[in-house]
Amino acid sequence: MPPNTRSSPPQLLVLDSQPIDKSRAKWTEEDEAALIAFLADNKASMSEGSGFKQTIWTVAAAELAKRPYQGAKKMAKMCETKWRRLKDAYTVTSKISSSSMVEHPWCRHHKSR
Repeated sequence: MPPNTRSSPPQLLVLDSQPIDKSRAKWTEEDEAALIAFLADNKASMSEGSGFKQTIWTVAAAELAKRPYQGAKKMAKMCETKWRRLKDAYTVTSKISSSSMVEHPWCRHHKSR
């Protein structure tokens, strides 16, 4: 009979009656705000035209590790990915917001013609 090849299930931690998967990082709004504040404070670390230098993500992860966190510790690549997703969400939301005021007559900002 072959040995059991199944991996063990992720460890779960229970906080406030909801299980937290310790194998994945959980991003709270406070974590996102801390990342954004850190990057704003360190915007001088941006490469010209291409965003932040790679080393900033390692420092960002170390700063976030000083805060209480849920799930797995946030690593440099996770911080970079979260930042890109936040930027993408902001871009989409801004486009929807700006176009919706023009295109929808029921919007209170719409001017009568």
